[in-house]
Amino acid sequence: MLHVNGILTVKKIHGAKGAFSVGDLVTDVGTFKVKDALLDQFEEGRYQGEFAISSIYLSSYIWRGKAMTDIRANLVDVQLDEVGEAAPESNAGQEEPDPIEEEATRPHAAPVVEAETTVVVVTPAGQVDVDPALEALVKLFGAELGTKVWKREGIKLDPTVDRGLFREQRDHLKELGYRFDAKAQAWAVASD
Repeated sequence: MLHVNGILTVKKIHGAKGAFSVGDLVTDVGTFKVKDALLDQFEEGRYQGEFAISSIYLSSYIWRGKAMTDIRANLVDVQLDEVGEAAPESNAGQEEPDPIEEEATRPHAAPVVEAETTVVVVTPAGQVDVDPALEALVKLFGAELGTKVWKREGIKLDPTVDRGLFREQRDHLKELGYRFDAKAQAWAVASD
């Protein structure tokens, strides 16, 4: 694992499968394209700090009739010192393939099948009740995170889950009034 200081410039792109974010990481050891799922939580902006890189590799793909090659870095941890807004860019050159589409062309291991979870709430009177809102949150986030969201507690999303599911979780948190704190890399209910 390589730990480097640098500046990550994140831009948000609205694709056919939802909004996603990509970044350019500028460090002393090089400049890299970052397309990790964890960036899908970040708003457009410049993020300065320390970045833990698990791998650096060459990525080639064809997009809209052009052959593209990037030097990519996979991030496993981000410790931010400073968060700033990105300088406005022209829309030219902002279109990129959705990483979900790129991932669909790569071979994967067999999908993991999760066990069903039944949510039971016991009332103070000792009656058993199933709360449909809690059940929906558990289905989307899993038992632990779903319960925390139901209680309106702060959470950290797991960017290693399926990228489509990760985006769905992010979007649902926003609908529930959560905001992402880039420095803490956690979601909390916004206090307006």
